[in-house]
Amino acid sequence: MYSRKLNIFIEVAKAGSFNKAARILYISPTAVMKQIDQLEDLLDFPLFTRTSQGVALTEAGRSLYQDGLAIMAQTDQAISRARHIANRSPFTIRLGRSFLNNGADFFHLWNRFTQVHPGFSLEIVPFEDDHLRILNTIQQLGKDFDIIFGPCDSEEWLRYVRVLEKGQARLTCAVSKTHPLSRRKVIDLDDLANQKLVMVKAGHSASNDALRAHINKTHPAITILDAEDYYDLDVFNKCNQAEVVLLSLDIWSNIHPSLINIPLNWQGPGVPYGLIYAKQPREEVLQFIDDFSKLV
Repeated sequence: MYSRKLNIFIEVAKAGSFNKAARILYISPTAVMKQIDQLEDLLDFPLFTRTSQGVALTEAGRSLYQDGLAIMAQTDQAISRARHIANRSPFTIRLGRSFLNNGADFFHLWNRFTQVHPGFSLEIVPFEDDHLRILNTIQQLGKDFDIIFGPCDSEEWLRYVRVLEKGQARLTCAVSKTHPLSRRKVIDLDDLANQKLVMVKAGHSASNDALRAHINKTHPAITILDAEDYYDLDVFNKCNQAEVVLLSLDIWSNIHPSLINIPLNWQGPGVPYGLIYAKQPREEVLQFIDDFSKLV
């Protein structure tokens, strides 16, 4: 229902390349560039700067990208709600899916679950990880969708949600393919001496805080750079462009095609991940969580 040009613009912004976006959209790079040129002509301002390395969003482009994601998500949610009303089922579970919480590990569990509990159906609801809006999304969990499948050790998040834990995600280092550490099989903290390490701000993640305290005490040559309170796509893009080390998770190994995720030799705590749901979910969700917990 939203503009085809907007959809193509979003894919180019995500991919950082006309050619990569074309492969995702199954159209030619020429068609992608033509659509972007037409959109820029229509808007009368540039959305991208073009370089030999690909494309990067202008400031105006970044603004349209964030709002465009919201428009697409709201449109998809509106259609999903209308479809749900038209085909109402009392046992529909709505899974929120985003860039960092794509639910990849959830789907095989869901297939096993529905073999035993065929009365449940699944609806996918997209949402945006944008660090300025994600806390509000978490606070509203249960309104537009019921569950998220992903990592969670945020004290702020845990004020509003519960986690049915499936496992522990281990801390890793994400680096660009041209970074000096990119060929390492494992990264030791000693390897990070004189490197810049991007982490979420102190006080927002127990696992990050434990590592931060250890680095400050035993590896002062590592320069810690604070990201925002929560990661989003911009954090991964900026770390790739600046060639700094990003503290990441093993379950995010395929998040960004230009970053290599390397295990960190660190024996401290990982990050719990699993089903994230509201503290006071609707009755069907409570039943689902109870049944699903026996599978996990």
